Amino acid sequence: KCKLVATEHWSELDKNEITSLVRFLGEKTYPYVDTLITVSESLKRNISLFFNKDSVVIHNLIDAEYLKSPVSNNDDICKIVCVGSLVRRKGFDFLIKAIYESKIYDKNFMLRIIGNGPERNNLQNLILSCGLEDKIQILGQMSKQDIYGYLHESDFFILPSRHENFSVAVLEALANGLPVIATICGGIRECIDDNNGILVDVDDINGMASALQLMYENRGKY
Repeated sequence: KCKLVATEHWSELDKNEITSLVRFLGEKTYPYVDTLITVSESLKRNISLFFNKDSVVIHNLIDAEYLKSPVSNNDDICKIVCVGSLVRRKGFDFLIKAIYESKIYDKNFMLRIIGNGPERNNLQNLILSCGLEDKIQILGQMSKQDIYGYLHESDFFILPSRHENFSVAVLEALANGLPVIATICGGIRECIDDNNGILVDVDDINGMASALQLMYENRGKY
């Protein structure tokens, strides 16, 4: 007679169509849940659409243990940071191509990608083929404390994802005082607007290139 409460945050549900496996799992799970928690309004809408199941939205939380008072990067180099698993849905390949096409290509900047995954070698080869090895570093997996250290010394954050429900990495960047460039997926509109960042369509290389230039020139004004 216990009440069953479930939290859903799977990025596979941030799609216009779901696979047969996702549908099978949802149909075998949601009817037995007394209360379902979703991490974004967009995810709530999708689950209602696909499974006719209502839910309560509670956005993702962050660990504030390592938060520091934001300080500006005093270096001449503009430091940009991304955090995420190196998988295709995170869109790092799209971001690298956008940097290659953007007007900040020859500017004084450094992009640091924190994370690891199966796409690491492909991304490293793409960086080399674009001649960006002096501009983009893949740093690998790090502890939360080290990630917060990089956030603290950076100028802005980028989320280039193709699918995302509600990004903890974006929340951590905002909490450290960074403006954010983010692709419009999942619940990103629920935390990013013109006051704290720039929104870009998924896989829009020209849009991301323009956003990079705009953020580079105005990063101290947010």
